[in-house]
Amino acid sequence: MKSCRLHFGGVAGIGMSALAQAMTTANCKISGSDRMFDEHNNYDWQKKICSRMLNQFANFSIEITPQDGSSINSDLNALVISTAIEDTNPEVVKAKELKIPILHRSEILSWYLAGFDKCVAISGTCGKSSVTGMLGWVLEFCGVSPTVVNGAPVINWVDDLNIGNFRFGNDSICVFEADESDHSLLRYKPDISVITNISVDHFPKAEAEKVFQQFIDQTKEIVFDESSLLGLQNSQCCGQKSLFRYRDYDFEINIPGKHNVENALYAIEVALYLGCKIKDVGDALKDFKGISKRLENVGKTSNGATVILDFAHNPKKIKASIDTMKSAANSIFLVWRPHGYAPLTNMFDELLNTFASTLKEGDRLFLLPVYDVGGTADRRVDSDTFCDRLKEHGVNVLTGGYDEFGIEISHKAKADDVVIVMGARDPYLEVFARGLVEFN
Repeated sequence: MKSCRLHFGGVAGIGMSALAQAMTTANCKISGSDRMFDEHNNYDWQKKICSRMLNQFANFSIEITPQDGSSINSDLNALVISTAIEDTNPEVVKAKELKIPILHRSEILSWYLAGFDKCVAISGTCGKSSVTGMLGWVLEFCGVSPTVVNGAPVINWVDDLNIGNFRFGNDSICVFEADESDHSLLRYKPDISVITNISVDHFPKAEAEKVFQQFIDQTKEIVFDESSLLGLQNSQCCGQKSLFRYRDYDFEINIPGKHNVENALYAIEVALYLGCKIKDVGDALKDFKGISKRLENVGKTSNGATVILDFAHNPKKIKASIDTMKSAANSIFLVWRPHGYAPLTNMFDELLNTFASTLKEGDRLFLLPVYDVGGTADRRVDSDTFCDRLKEHGVNVLTGGYDEFGIEISHKAKADDVVIVMGARDPYLEVFARGLVEFN
C-alpha cells in the first residue's frame, strides 16, 4: 500500500487503538474519533484517562477528531470500523454519502499481517489477550523483536506515551489477537495459531466449534490447543503469584489463578516452538506484570478494601475470576455490567448458574444496566430481568447505577473485603474502579 489516509471510528476501543497504532508504522496517516472524547467528563479519573490517551495517540501522530462526520472527506482512502459501530453513526452515514470505502478492522489487520514472514494468531473464547501479551513479552525477553497487536495493554509496556496494546518490532514476526466474536478471525491465515478454549459467549458452542475448526484448517504450520498442554505436574497460588512445574521446569508468574497458569502454558509452548530456551522463558514470565483489566489490582478504598479491575464478561471468565479472588476475600463486592443484549440473552442460563454457584453468603452483586450502543438490538432481556432470576436463585443482588453503587461500596466494603469491577466494552468501568480508590 502506498501512502494512505485512514480514519478509525471508535478509535479508543482497545482493539481499534492497537490497529490504529500499527497502521502508523505502515506508511499511513491516521485520524480517529470516539464518543469517549466527545462526552462531558465530570470526574477526575474520566478527565485523566481521556487526557492520557490523547497524549498516547499523539505519540503515534494519530489525530483525534469529533465523531460528528466532519472528518470524513474525499481525502480518505477508507473509514475503518469495528462490528460495534452502527449504520446510524454519523461518520458511517457521511462515508456512504461520499462513497468512501468502509472497511472492517479485520480487513485492515489482514492487509497489515501480509507484510510479515511469520504470523502467530492467538484466539479462543477466553484468555487470548493474556496469551498474546505473555508471548509478546517472552519473545522480547528472549531476544526476538516481534510486532504485537493485542486486545489489551501489557502492563510492562504501559507508560504515559504508550497504551501498551501495540509493540512495533524489528523482526518480521507478528503476534496478534484474533477475535472470534464476529467471525472476523476467518479473514486470517496465520502460520501458527493458538486456540485457548471454546465455550459459550457471543454465539452457541456448536457455532463456535464450527468457526474455530475453519480457523484451524486455515492455519499453515501448527496449531496449539488444549490437547497440546501436557506435562503440568503441579500448580499452586501463593497470594498474588502462581507457581507451577511444566516440562520438568519450575515456573513462577506474578499473577494469580489457575486460568493464568493455563495461559502461561500456551505462551511457553509457542516460545519453545520458536526456538526460545526454557530458562529464558521462565525468567521472562517471572518479570511479566500482567495484562491491564485482567484481575488488575488498582488499589484500596478509604476503608481498606482491595479493588480489582477485570474484563470478565462470559461465564467461564467470571467463574475463574471469582474463584481466584475468593481466598483473598472475607466478602466479595462484585460490580458487573453485561456488555450487550444479545450476549446476555445467549448466555443467560450459564451466567445465572455461574453467579449462583460462585458467590457465597455475604457476597454482593451490583448489577449495572446492559451496555447499550444504540441501534436495533432486542432489548427485551435486560438487567432487571436478570436480577429477578438471580434473586430466585438466592443471589444477593442490587440493580442501579455507578453513583449509588459507589456510595454503597464506600460505606460497606471493609479492609478484608475485595471489590471486583467487572465487564467489557464500557470504558467507565475503569473510571469507576479507579474512582473507588483512595489516593494519598
